[in-house]
Amino acid sequence: MTTDAWGIDDGWTDTWGRRQMAAPSTVEAIRAAMGDPSAGRQVRVVLPGADAPLEVPCHVRLEDGSDLGELTRLPADLPLGIHDLTPVDGSSDYSVLVSPGRCHLPADLRTWGVVAQVPTTRSRRSWGIGDLADVRDLAHWVAGLGGGMLALSPLHAPTPVLPIATSPYFSSSRRWRSPLLIRVEDVPGASTPEVAALGDRARALLVEPVVDRDACWSLQRAALERIWAGTSAAERHHVDVWRAEQGEALEGWARFCALAETHGPSWRRWPPELRHPQGGGVARAARLLDDRIRFHAWLQLVVDEQLDAVRDVGVRVVQDLAIGVDPGGADAWLWQDLLAAEFSIGAPPDDFAPAGQRWGLPPWVPWRLRDLGYRPLADLLRAALVRGGGLRIDHVMGLSRLFWIPDGGEPADGAYVRFAGRELLDLVAMESARTEAIVIGEDLGTVEPGFRAELAAAVRGGARRRPGWPVRHRHRPARPARRASRTGAADPR
Repeated sequence: MTTDAWGIDDGWTDTWGRRQMAAPSTVEAIRAAMGDPSAGRQVRVVLPGADAPLEVPCHVRLEDGSDLGELTRLPADLPLGIHDLTPVDGSSDYSVLVSPGRCHLPADLRTWGVVAQVPTTRSRRSWGIGDLADVRDLAHWVAGLGGGMLALSPLHAPTPVLPIATSPYFSSSRRWRSPLLIRVEDVPGASTPEVAALGDRARALLVEPVVDRDACWSLQRAALERIWAGTSAAERHHVDVWRAEQGEALEGWARFCALAETHGPSWRRWPPELRHPQGGGVARAARLLDDRIRFHAWLQLVVDEQLDAVRDVGVRVVQDLAIGVDPGGADAWLWQDLLAAEFSIGAPPDDFAPAGQRWGLPPWVPWRLRDLGYRPLADLLRAALVRGGGLRIDHVMGLSRLFWIPDGGEPADGAYVRFAGRELLDLVAMESARTEAIVIGEDLGTVEPGFRAELAAAVRGGARRRPGWPVRHRHRPARPARRASRTGAADPR
């Protein structure tokens, strides 16, 4: 097998051990969609405590904005994180990822727990669908029986416009959480006759054997809007402070929700001036929709506070990170410049699905994600990897390669496109170590030889590499030869 400069494999070995070749037309289409991979910045990985000299002096800015000035070597106490280096000789900027090279794994971690689909945890007090109060009660039950872990289906947010997406693996945002998770009565200000009446109607939905998300959200939203309308100036100030702390990520999500309420759930069908988050039309619309934007930001604060109450029970809460997002949703709108919209990720034919699978989720363009120092992915991980918790990564093989299927094509028409997989494992390890959270990888399907060993090494640590940089993954494609690039660092090994 060979891998070209775009990271495209010329073929793969299927689950029956047969060699399959990528169609030349698919390879050419992927290259056209990706653009020039040599245009992106480089990423270097270094272990904490490594004394790494720089090839040329560099201006170093840390992840938190701290400016270390001009340095000739990286300090040994460089904190975990993604930092930016600017060579003083004018050569290309690059990012430094400081990672321990292994995920957090407590030596005494031996426990049992429960895996739950959140919508089905509904109780007599639920508004027709399982919510975070139900999850909190389940956590207490697990803890009372001596269990130590509660794993949940994805908490990702659907676009809060009818019809509500039924699959948490086809969400609008993986960064933000579903407002359907809110237990309305637990929100300050919910004790009003109007909210109580809406609650009675919502609980009447419990007689149905199937969760009706549209009916549930319609009633929840009406109640939450009434609560929001009654919030005091001091409460709204608290929301605004939290909103500012969350920065552009929350602002983008809240703007998307407000625009979707007006123009529909898919940004691809919005007026042209609203289809890019940086467009002037979006800024003008946001001024007119300010209260709705604040409302959707407040909902995320409420979800966050109620999820904290679950964590306070004391069991390890393991969240679930889906492999992609709805192409018409918020994340795809915000990160559209990083996605290959003309493709869907999926899986080639195997024992489970002889015709293969197409999931309808657009893939990251690897070099464009890398050009941002993997920060969008780090933000997703950081949002889910809270202290003392855990994360299940769906289709963890996607950290190494993803199967791209052209629009209009069949799964058999796809091809594998590679990431710098070891860098992504280091990114996961970095966020796991910072939060002392465990990581679980779902590796069902066509797993390439050696990848499970890479995952095991990311837990054990030590054997994967010696301290230093640059890190070279054995499947990492060469950069196109037409442009030379300086590494900016010498290998101290």
